[in-house]
Amino acid sequence: MAHLQEKCCFVYNIVEQANDGIVIAQDSVFKYVNPKFAEMLGYSVDELLETSIQSCIHPDAVALVLERQRQRLATPDACPSVYENVLKHKNGRDIHVEVNARVIPYQGLPAFLAVFRDISARKQTEEALQASEEQYRTLVNSIPDFIYCLDREGRHTAVNQSVCQALGLEAHDIIGKNHYELGFPDKIIRQWKKLNRQVFIKGTVVKAETQTPMPDGAIHTYEIVLIPVFNKKGIVTSIQGISRDITEGKKMLLALRESEEHFRQIVELLPVALFIHDGGEILFANTAAFKLIDMDEPQSLLNKPIKNFLHHKHKKAFTQTFQQVLSKKVNTKTFITKFVSTLGTTVDVELILSPFTYQDNPAVQIVAFDISKIKKMEEDMSIADKLESIGILAGGIAHDFNNYLATLLGNISLAKLYINSPERIYEKLDNMEKASLRAKYLTQQFFTFAKGGTPVRELMRIDNIITDSINFALSGSNVRCQLSLAEDLQAVEIDKGQIGQVLDNIIINAIQAMPHGGNIWVKAENIYINNEHLYNEHIMPTPEGNYVSISITDEGMGIPEQLKQKIFDPFFTTKPRGSGLGLATAYSIIKNHQGTIKVESEVGVGTTFHIFLPSSCKPVPTSTAEDSIIYGTGKILVMDDDGELRRTMGEMLSTLGYEVHFAEDGSRTVALYRNAKKTNRPFDLVVMDLTIPGGMGGKHTLKKLLKSDPAAKAIVISGYHDDPAISNFKKYGFISAMRKPFSLKELSIVMDQAINLSGRQK
Repeated sequence: MAHLQEKCCFVYNIVEQANDGIVIAQDSVFKYVNPKFAEMLGYSVDELLETSIQSCIHPDAVALVLERQRQRLATPDACPSVYENVLKHKNGRDIHVEVNARVIPYQGLPAFLAVFRDISARKQTEEALQASEEQYRTLVNSIPDFIYCLDREGRHTAVNQSVCQALGLEAHDIIGKNHYELGFPDKIIRQWKKLNRQVFIKGTVVKAETQTPMPDGAIHTYEIVLIPVFNKKGIVTSIQGISRDITEGKKMLLALRESEEHFRQIVELLPVALFIHDGGEILFANTAAFKLIDMDEPQSLLNKPIKNFLHHKHKKAFTQTFQQVLSKKVNTKTFITKFVSTLGTTVDVELILSPFTYQDNPAVQIVAFDISKIKKMEEDMSIADKLESIGILAGGIAHDFNNYLATLLGNISLAKLYINSPERIYEKLDNMEKASLRAKYLTQQFFTFAKGGTPVRELMRIDNIITDSINFALSGSNVRCQLSLAEDLQAVEIDKGQIGQVLDNIIINAIQAMPHGGNIWVKAENIYINNEHLYNEHIMPTPEGNYVSISITDEGMGIPEQLKQKIFDPFFTTKPRGSGLGLATAYSIIKNHQGTIKVESEVGVGTTFHIFLPSSCKPVPTSTAEDSIIYGTGKILVMDDDGELRRTMGEMLSTLGYEVHFAEDGSRTVALYRNAKKTNRPFDLVVMDLTIPGGMGGKHTLKKLLKSDPAAKAIVISGYHDDPAISNFKKYGFISAMRKPFSLKELSIVMDQAINLSGRQK
């Protein structure tokens, strides 16, 4: 009896410690459950005892369980003792189990002993495998390439849908048959057999191309890959084959080879380097990439930051751009930079950065285009555009110069006829002088547009300049001007010639906008601009302060809205013979005067130009000298390389009462100046040209003069209006400056002011 108890205790312990769930059920109620079964369902043992087994079985499986219990009670061998079922966890989760059930006596009555093994993980694996197989089958059948398997006798054991479609057969019509039975020609079959033998004998992958006749009668070229399949003993038991139709590709390749030389240069212009880069280093680089940086092999680039190969000026900006793309704040970003190769050379590149996932991690794909040749082409194109622009500009300048030359020649011809009428000769000479001054302003216009033409400013009132421009522009026209000038107009610091250009251009444009005549309204007044000013904010200058406001209004055809933004662009014009230079020059001049020019226009109503020039409360110097020629005395040295100009200036200065001496370059000037000083007959003033071709110009010459005589006084003259020595002459040691050409009156004023200085001004 003790032995039996010991044995029962041993069995009980095994059941209690078992890794499978074990239960005894009687009349569909749990009479015994081991701890593993309770744990499997998420209950305690006490919660399950005396409860219905149906509460723990999936509802869809209850009927099956009850039916099998009935069958086992009637005939124990009527149904399998081992089967799969689904239990229900306490939290509602399904538990797939393998059940081993049998009938046993329990307390004198029939009962069921069942062992439950959790196979949920296995079921998931099986389902995943089944899904994978189905996915693989779907994928293989969707591939356009031929995929098939052959046994050692050459029979097909599997084919995809592409094979079936090509042969016009179903899979069951192909499987189990060899190529002879499928009707392929003997010649191609012998070639295939030879390839198959290589796979079976060598056990290696074989690649080849074959010419194969298909049921449609056409001969196709296929690229074949034969892969050996081994058994556990390492013996090749079958072949997996992949055949790709490359007929069209071969044709394209042949065509490409025929035209390869023709397109070689184009292809060389399109090298594409590809990098894949995470936040710290290059993960992948293709052949073009390492060639671009002159690396020996792609591996040389790996595990290095790409910014190591960027120009140092661009590294910070590139890092910011890279992080934007890596974080997907932008989809694509373009970055222009330079690659520095391992040889130290630089290459202009355009980088296109796009977000990318590489090995399940965020990265950035970088495509690099070598744009060195493109940039060179752009530079060449830019030069061509500039040459075309110069041609347009030259045409406009030539047109206006011809008008002035026509005026000059006409008046010269008339003056010769009026030799006995001094009054009429003087009238023609006056006309010639005005035409020459207009030609002078035209060259100033060219310089202003071309290089900015820094204005030489004087404090003055603008009344007379406005009046002169109106009278000049309206002469001979059918347009009338309504002029309104404030009596208390403040002074402005301006370049008289440049501001005259601006007014001339705008008034002439207004006249041309009214070919059948009309009215122009010109108004000038003082205004103070601040944030609360009542004027239209779109035409007001942005800096606050005092301004002289000049508005010029016509009643012409107006400017369309789409053209208003372009009227100040260089070379933009709507006139058949226009140069597109006038308003562009006006804009440049006003800007250089720290002013503002704006336009308002309405089609069919007219146009108004608004000019704002900063004004000054300083008193305007009074001078009567501007109204007449000023004569003087003194010893003058003129330096200029042009002999004709030296003679003309000599005559002008002699007429004004000065003693004149000449030098053709800086070296001669310095020698004459020093010699005159040694003989106690020094020069009172030196007038020197700024530029002497092949010799020492004005700035260098003055330095030498001041070195030997710190009290030397000099005036600089030049035809280059943009040189800072003209606009800022004091900085270079000169006491005054003149722009060529100039009149006798202008020369007399400058000479009088310079010769009568008590000492050299700095």
